[in-house]
Amino acid sequence: GAAAICAGFGWMVYTVLRVFVPSRPLPEPTNTTIESVGAVFIFIAAGQAIGGLLRVLGWDDILVRLAGTILVNIGCLGALAAFRRDRAGGSPFPWWDLRPHAGLGRALAAMPLVFVAFMPIHFAAAIAWRCALHAAGRPLDLQEVLLAPLDRGPLVIGAFAMLAAGVVPVLEEAIFRGALYRSLRESMGRWGAALVASLVFALLHFNEGSLAPLFLLSILFVIVYEWSGSLWACVALHACFNAVNFTLA
Repeated sequence: GAAAICAGFGWMVYTVLRVFVPSRPLPEPTNTTIESVGAVFIFIAAGQAIGGLLRVLGWDDILVRLAGTILVNIGCLGALAAFRRDRAGGSPFPWWDLRPHAGLGRALAAMPLVFVAFMPIHFAAAIAWRCALHAAGRPLDLQEVLLAPLDRGPLVIGAFAMLAAGVVPVLEEAIFRGALYRSLRESMGRWGAALVASLVFALLHFNEGSLAPLFLLSILFVIVYEWSGSLWACVALHACFNAVNFTLA
């Protein structure tokens, strides 16, 4: 019964994409797999390094560490853009598809519908995964970063919500779907790259309780990226998820 319901909502996701989102091919990649994987490693290492440094300096507040990590990642993205433009010219992010095209507005507007259709699948996966963890005696804590701002007052909560729904989706889509998935796709094919990139995406959220739901969410991002041909649709969908997830926390 649950599988049939999830299949039904999966069909709804497909129908929304088919009806509302124009299908477009991905832009041709100009970065190698080694370059992209290296860029992802630098992003991750730099973020972890600044978080560790802030902790050593006595700034152990997770929100301070998160803000520092985001700023460092923005700097890394800017450095990568400068490197690409200096070496190859043209667009610094060829996998982003910055070209305006007909149907992009309609694709962005359809993402809340895709999100609503996907949420029952996400919740079913979350419940099944948490039941499995509970049976195995594993902890079921929420991500610390979701709980940290809740007792800080409206200003901090509002600022965190803007980061979660505005800045983080852009950074994570650039790293995981743009750089990592797009390059792995050339050597591993669509599904191989989708599985690897989604596993990395889920693992790097450092929360065992959300591993399976985040893996499925990343698969959805890949499907939207493949269908729409642009990361902007993924960013819009990611922003919907983060906003609702933070609100429910």
